[in-house]
Amino acid sequence: MTVNRSRRMYDRRSVVYFHHLHIDKVKNLSPSPDDEGNYRCEVEGEARRMLILRRRLRLRLDTAVNTNRPSDKNDCVWYEVKARPGFWVLSLTSKCPPSRKNEHLFLGKGVLDTDIPTFVELKPVCYPSEIVSHFEEEEAVQKLDEELFKHVEKEIMFRTLGWYPA
Repeated sequence: MTVNRSRRMYDRRSVVYFHHLHIDKVKNLSPSPDDEGNYRCEVEGEARRMLILRRRLRLRLDTAVNTNRPSDKNDCVWYEVKARPGFWVLSLTSKCPPSRKNEHLFLGKGVLDTDIPTFVELKPVCYPSEIVSHFEEEEAVQKLDEELFKHVEKEIMFRTLGWYPA
């Protein structure tokens, strides 16, 4: 594990704290939308270390407007869509839930913290860059070893295709 003291540039292999939202725990949904059609609610969350797979633009599909300009492909047309910078990330944890063993990969002990096991959840999520947690400014950005990172990428590919090791 290498350490990068700069918090400005996050890229592949970076381990960064993000505000992880538990989307299955929503409460206090507003009874009606605001003037822009948005509902408000509360979602439980916590700062959690995530492994960045890639930087990625997050398309705001709710902003799509048809330009009526043909794209010269089949019957397709161009749409104008707002986009925000973001990251494809994987959640890291020190404990693997027993019921979800096939969804996690054991990276080893001492990968991020001395003598503590590290598991990665093999379900990529696209998070906006605004959800990076800066609550521990002194915390250095860590980088996962290149070979271990390639192994994680291969496991995502294999398991996405339905293959699970015995």
